[in-house]
Amino acid sequence: MVLLASNYDQSRFLKAEDLPAEKKFKIKLVTEEEIGIGKDKERKLVVWFTNDSRGLVLNRVNNRTIRGEYGDVCDAWAGKIIVAGAHSAAEAIW
Repeated sequence: MVLLASNYDQSRFLKAEDLPAEKKFKIKLVTEEEIGIGKDKERKLVVWFTNDSRGLVLNRVNNRTIRGEYGDVCDAWAGKIIVAGAHSAAEAIW
């Protein structure tokens, strides 16, 4: 087995540069995570998907977009589809 340093340079979370084009994601679950370091640490919602091992940390716009489409109860988002991309806020779709 070859040990690759790049395997240890992977983020648990999606970033804008990970999504150069729009991509559909199926929501598996939503968790609350502490994001950041030191005094910049804050609690954020993270959406986890069935088709990607990384989570999407919700900013205020994405939170409002998904909540507006699927409701305020995060557990109800499981199984729903969103479209995310680098140039737009996540969209909830049917």
